[in-house]
Amino acid sequence: MGNTNRITILILSCLLLFIINNFGSIIAIYTLMIYIKDNNKLIKKNMKKTTIALLVFIYGFAFFAGFVLGQSYQEKLFEERKPFSSAIYRCDDNKFIIADYFDQEVTLRLSDNRLMILPQTISASGIRFTDKNEVFVFWNKGDTAFIEELNEQTFSNCIANGSANY
Repeated sequence: MGNTNRITILILSCLLLFIINNFGSIIAIYTLMIYIKDNNKLIKKNMKKTTIALLVFIYGFAFFAGFVLGQSYQEKLFEERKPFSSAIYRCDDNKFIIADYFDQEVTLRLSDNRLMILPQTISASGIRFTDKNEVFVFWNKGDTAFIEELNEQTFSNCIANGSANY
């Protein structure tokens, strides 16, 4: 699973917990509205106890779910992975690209301090990695590579200078 998928899962988990917490608040507000409108003291007491019990359950569940989900996704998100290949490419205009190749994705560190994680896409020749909208494209064929951004080459005539061992 790529880092993008891991981050998406983490964001969705946080969103779910946010909804659960707000759902409890919505129920509390609704119950309070009923409580204010109703003049019967017995119903007020029962509604108040029910509301407190429901809120305790929802917040307890949200805390437990957040702890369990957050811990497992955090471990997956920050697990150390070893690339099967790495290369340093020297390009025109004193630019460089450090590429770490993983199964179906590449991590790029660029000379302008950007970090990109891109999935592999279909290519007729060489290896092609791109974002969803194909705004950022990294091509690699043999010892050469280049980067296109918005259909314009921003890193050109890049030649592998050796393996990136760190």
